[in-house]
Amino acid sequence: MEQDSSGSLADACRLWSLRDATEIADTATSKVFRVTRADGSLAALKLLKPYGADEIVGVHAMQYWAGHGAARILAVDGLMILMEWLDGEPLGNLVREHHRDAEATAILCDVAAALHAPRGAYPNGLEPLPRRFTPLFESSPADWSPADRPHAARAARLADDLIASTTTVLPLHGDFHHDNVVGSARGWLAIDAKGVLGDPHYEAANVFRNPYGIDGAARDPARIDALADAFTARLGLNRRRLLQWAAAHCALSECWNRQSGTISDFNPKLLPVLLEAAERSA
Repeated sequence: MEQDSSGSLADACRLWSLRDATEIADTATSKVFRVTRADGSLAALKLLKPYGADEIVGVHAMQYWAGHGAARILAVDGLMILMEWLDGEPLGNLVREHHRDAEATAILCDVAAALHAPRGAYPNGLEPLPRRFTPLFESSPADWSPADRPHAARAARLADDLIASTTTVLPLHGDFHHDNVVGSARGWLAIDAKGVLGDPHYEAANVFRNPYGIDGAARDPARIDALADAFTARLGLNRRRLLQWAAAHCALSECWNRQSGTISDFNPKLLPVLLEAAERSA
């Protein structure tokens, strides 16, 4: 049964002395409100629904970053999360509305670098990458169209090889892309982390599929190369490995789509382009 979001809102307002709650989002995983704190400052209140309960793992990652490259977590109680209010637009708008893709890429690189800066002991409970890729590893040829089967099989082999050859692991955002980076008075900051532990090359994987709404532009080899070049240079990553993770994640994303009943040809069309880009990078 879905949690009573109204009750949770009242509980949060009492617990943290909040007022003037205005709903700004209602998704399958949560409701988000803009609220005013006792000192008059604004904050974002996120009330997780049962389907989004696993987002608490991402909160642990956000707490670990302590406001460096990510929005600050102000308080957590059960499925209620009080966060720093970010008053800017998502970075995706810089691409969709203003066509400033290179500038957005540079910002993404800077935010990722801030998230990956050396810190103390890792938080517990982050999702290991091998577990994250279970849907791809357990998919069968029958799950894919005949034309897509070779690409899916190749992506699964890549993911297996990449996991086996990982030598460095870091806490990762896990859903890092343009629309999970938002402008604020403190600069561009990440939100909505999933909380993953694994190869830092994986962090940029979802960027190649984003921002939402670019459609065919994601398959432009020049754009793919530009993204790979930027992240490789800024974060000191291996270019081919980064692109291999991008391809593996594209296949994983399609597995998630099929599990949820989402029908789209976006991932099947992008996957062979990413595989080819990784092969070129060799």
